[in-house]
Parts: sequence; structure tokens; C-alpha cells
Amino acid sequence: MFSKYKIASAIMQGVSHKKTNKKCEDAVLTLKKDKFIFLGVSDGAGSVKSAYTASWIVLHLLALEFEEKLEEYLDSKNISKKILSFLETRLMFLAKYTKLEFEELSSTLIFALILEDKYIIGHIGDGIVVNIDQDNSLNILSKPENFEFANETVFCNTLGYQDRLRIYQGGVSEIQNGLLLCSDGVEDAIYDYKEDKVASICEQMINWLDDYDEEKVSGALQYNLEKNIARLSSDDLSVVILKRLDDDTI
Repeated sequence: MFSKYKIASAIMQGVSHKKTNKKCEDAVLTLKKDKFIFLGVSDGAGSVKSAYTASWIVLHLLALEFEEKLEEYLDSKNISKKILSFLETRLMFLAKYTKLEFEELSSTLIFALILEDKYIIGHIGDGIVVNIDQDNSLNILSKPENFEFANETVFCNTLGYQDRLRIYQGGVSEIQNGLLLCSDGVEDAIYDYKEDKVASICEQMINWLDDYDEEKVSGALQYNLEKNIARLSSDDLSVVILKRLDDDTI
């Protein structure tokens, strides 16, 4: 069902973290399953010592949950509430039965579920989601959620903010020409906050999938993070792209 879709991703330790010998706190996850494609980007809170653990855990927990109970979520009248309830329960369980504190399990979350005829995208915190629509126009599908300061945002375990998970749904034709998910490090480099638009490099990166296989495009993304985007942001960098190809291009 999903053989026509190509996916590429890249992740890089931020320049500031290299200087302090601090581990990359971003995580990415891409999966092709029988009933859906899962794309995920998460950024662990820099203020906690288990930041990478938090970002890695939240992506894998959610992907596994969708695989086991996809129909329940698709039939839910409030998918945002159901997902938040699941994440809160699992994070509390981990905090209770491991050496991790609940406050340490702080991370942002961007995920995309690509189904046969629709998509579901969820977003908590900063980072950005970009799509190429049916008219081949580059759009911002979901913007970062920041507060007074650029690096101040909400996380999966921010219990006091019930509306922190934003859900976007639509027909798959709206995103099949290109989809890009990224953490706030890449966001800083591609998003013009004043003009409220993203750089054309987003479209260029997505369109690499037209001409090259997933492994080569992932390598090109990695090179671009290291040589170009890292010059514009000292934060950790992570990006995932997806595109559906026409039959004659596969």
C-alpha cells in the first residue's frame, strides 16, 4: 500500500552540545507498517538530564500504541485527549518503576500518521511541520508553540496545559507531494518568524526524493545539516521528509 512513498531523515548533535560534550537530545523515528506510515520527531528538554531518553521513549511508545490499537484511535471522537491520556499514563508508569523522575521525561513531539486516504498530524511544543500542497505550494502546516521566550515551550508531560497537543487531519492528497517535520534547531534555520514563511530549501530537500533513493537522500540531509543548517543554529538538528511518487518514477 505504501510502496510509492519515500522517506528520508537525518539527525545531528548541536554545535553547542559538541562544545560541552552533551549528548544529542533529539530523536527521530520512521516506520512503514501494514496499515500506516509513522513519522516522528521529538526534542528532549535541555533542562533535564534524561532529555534524549525522554525524546526516544515518547516516539517509540506512541508508534507501538498506534500499531496495536490503531482502529481505536481512528474511531475516537477526541483523538487528542486519547493520545495525551496514553502518554501521561505511560510516562507516569515509567517514572514510578524506573529511576527516572516524571519531570525528567520532558520532550516535544511531532508525529505524522499516513493512512490509505488520510493523514493525522500531532504537535506538542516547538518545531515545525511543512507540506507541499496539491498546487505544489510550500505551506506551514503547524507552527512552533513558544511563550515569552523563543526556547520556552510545552512538553508531553506539561500536565497543566490540556490543549498542548494540536491535531491536524485531512486527505492524503494534501501532503503526498511533500511533508517535512523538524525540531526547533532546524526550525530556527528555515523559518522566518517575521515574514511567517519557510525557506525554499524545504522544497528542494523534499524533491531530492524524486531522483534519489531514501538512503542517498538521508545522506544528503545529513550533509546539509552539518555544512549549512548548523551554521544557522547551534541547537540539535533533526528532520524527516516524505513524498509519494508517481507510478512512472518508482
